[in-house]
Parts: sequence; C-alpha cells; structure tokens
Amino acid sequence: MALKISVMSKEGGVIILCLEGSLDTETHVELEVRGVRELDKRPKGMILDLKSLDYISSMGISALLKLQKQAGVRGVNFVVTNIPPQIDEVFKIVKALPEESIFASMEEADRYLMNIQKKIKESQ
Repeated sequence: MALKISVMSKEGGVIILCLEGSLDTETHVELEVRGVRELDKRPKGMILDLKSLDYISSMGISALLKLQKQAGVRGVNFVVTNIPPQIDEVFKIVKALPEESIFASMEEADRYLMNIQKKIKESQ
C-alpha cells in the first residue's frame, strides 16, 4: 500500500503532516525526506496526524523516531496525534520490548507487527 503525505500549515508556524496508507519498508523514506524538507523551513512545531494511517512496520517506526530526533536537533516541537488503535498498540509493544533483540530478522518483526495490527483492526 502506498503512503500519502498531506502538508498543512497552522497559525503560529506549525506544520501538520497527515499520513494516509502504509508507513513501511517501501514508504518510510518518503516520510523522512518530506519531513526533513518541512523541518528545513524552520517551523515552530510539527504535528504528525496518523488518523488515516493503516499500517506501520519497524522501518516506519524508525522513520518516525528519526524525524522526531531531527525536530529536536532543530528546536522544533514534535507531536504525534490521532493514533489509530492498531498503531497505538504497536507503539505500546515497541516501548515495552526489552533492549535485547527478540526477533531473528526485520521481516520476522514486521510480520509480528502486521499480525497485531490486523487483529485489532478486524475486531473494530
């Protein structure tokens, strides 16, 4: 599935990136490139609106973390909002994981995350 990124500006120099679709191995670079391009405009804040995000992989999580770090380096307030339940569950699991690796490969980790998100979405 593709990733669509819409950009809006709010008063006070805040940029909103609305993500729609899938943030994964094939699309994470789009977010990284677009996000840094928007950060280069020196906004006071950046909001990632995930309301229409259907799926996130480990590479997608990595892209979000990289963007958050880049915002911090530039002194830009960074906020994530409207997190769908299946994506929120992935964030909770990732935060709860121990420091050591529990997956043999990136593919195994992505299958695990995909199954969790699928189950939650089906139960809604």
